[in-house]
Amino acid sequence: DGLRVNLLEDGRVEVVRTLAKDLTETILTERCESKTALTPGRWHQIEIVGDATALRLLVDGEEDGRMTPTPTRTYGPGTVFLGGGMPGYEKYRGQLDELSVRGL
Repeated sequence: DGLRVNLLEDGRVEVVRTLAKDLTETILTERCESKTALTPGRWHQIEIVGDATALRLLVDGEEDGRMTPTPTRTYGPGTVFLGGGMPGYEKYRGQLDELSVRGL
């Protein structure tokens, strides 16, 4: 199970939540995308806030994307990817400051 934070080619932020049956089979993929693109060369604050009713994506303190997650509870290890450079995504080129992950 995991959570990925991607930078799309158009500069918007995408959060992808995946739940896996095992190491080879994904059973659920959900996405939340920001509405606005990040400005290159400028610091931005990205927050991902979630609970059982909503996953919210905040850019510079303002809600810019929201999704209702499928109610699913899994147990076991999870992963978080930041700026991975998967096909169709831009590789993250920049700096991270004050990264915090809580309650995943």
